[in-house]
Amino acid sequence: MESTTNTPNFEKLKRQEPEKRVPMWLIATIITLSVIVIILVITIIKGNQNQKAEDVNQANDKALLTEEKTQLEGELREMIIAYDSLIAHSDSLDTQLGAEQERIRSLLKTQASNYAKIKMYQKELGTLREIMRSYIVQIDSLNVRNDSLTQQNIRVTNRYMATSQQLEETQKILETLEETVDLGKKLTTSKLFAAGYKDNKDKPKNSAKKLDQIRVDFTINENRTSEKGDKMIYLKITGPNEEILPAPEGESGAYEHKGQIFEYSEKRKVSYDNTALDVSIFWHKTVELNPGFYYCELYCEGHQIGAVSFQLGK
Repeated sequence: MESTTNTPNFEKLKRQEPEKRVPMWLIATIITLSVIVIILVITIIKGNQNQKAEDVNQANDKALLTEEKTQLEGELREMIIAYDSLIAHSDSLDTQLGAEQERIRSLLKTQASNYAKIKMYQKELGTLREIMRSYIVQIDSLNVRNDSLTQQNIRVTNRYMATSQQLEETQKILETLEETVDLGKKLTTSKLFAAGYKDNKDKPKNSAKKLDQIRVDFTINENRTSEKGDKMIYLKITGPNEEILPAPEGESGAYEHKGQIFEYSEKRKVSYDNTALDVSIFWHKTVELNPGFYYCELYCEGHQIGAVSFQLGK
């Protein structure tokens, strides 16, 4: 019974309670903010992804840039070595080649920090290669010319040496002929006799102390090839102590012939007409003489024409 009575009252109270609804503007605001948050999150995620991709690209670009720069520097250094080789083979191009080397060294000192500069330096490297090729062509041309000149010089040198050898042989023949002619013109002597004398007496003295002069007698033989005219005959007397007896006072005791110096003790000028001529030369005593053998030599025009010896006692 009680339950039947209370039910209608509860439903009545329920109907009397007002309904509470969420405002539309609030729902719209929440939805809008949610969309904005979602967009911001997506933007941040994409931004991070793009930054990572850009960082990766920059790292790759930097690695590639470094690799190309290293390769470029290596090629430039190789070109410096190549220019050194060219300089070693061509003196005439030293100045130009040296200038190109300095140009390469200047490139090596420059810091290439981007692709534009790397490309510019690669273009410069290509230009340097072309220049080097032109130098190689020039040097090859010079080498060919030098080889040709060398061969020509060898031929000229060989001809010169052959001519010089012929001239030397001819000169030797002429010298031999001149010597033969000189020998043919050379005077000869015979009937040589030498001894010591006292007071112009004809009897020889054998005592070194008693004589006052030495006389050498001889005959100049006939010689039709010798030149006629005055001839100077030199007498050299060597004593037992190997000393040459002195020339007369006021004379040097030496004469020159064809660059050679000859000593003498006495001399005499004779007039020779190609026929036999008897001659005597006197050496007057000016020093004390020692006992022993004395060797007398006769010279004319640089040739020995006779010799004779004699002995003196005490």
